[in-house]
Amino acid sequence: MNIKHFVIVGTIACVITVVPGTSSHLSKYQGHAAHAKLTDCGKAGPTEEDALLATLGLPTEHALYDALLEGRSLTELAANREADPEAVIRLQTEQLQRQLTERFVRGQLSRTAYLAQMKEVPDLIRTSAEQSYRILG
Repeated sequence: MNIKHFVIVGTIACVITVVPGTSSHLSKYQGHAAHAKLTDCGKAGPTEEDALLATLGLPTEHALYDALLEGRSLTELAANREADPEAVIRLQTEQLQRQLTERFVRGQLSRTAYLAQMKEVPDLIRTSAEQSYRILG
């Protein structure tokens, strides 16, 4: 995977994460989302990020960030920490597919786009998880 693919994958992840909260046609959902966040504040459940850290066997988000900047892939990190690289790929695939499903249910994706993206997710995640990027030095 070249840097162009890395940028594309990063952009897709960013759009999936950011756009639903900032899109003007979703204003009717924003009140519900804010209420849900306020009512869930007292609950101490694991986040998706916590699940990834646990699966990788890493102690903190900072450790993950540093390892990725040093050029290690997610599957390499998992293998080096005696974790299952396939579990990392499954987790990330499930998380992205869940986000796509939420967007489809909210009407943010057409059926055609949803099906096409769901089909692409496993290969996209596998390729991304196995790819290392040398960003610093």
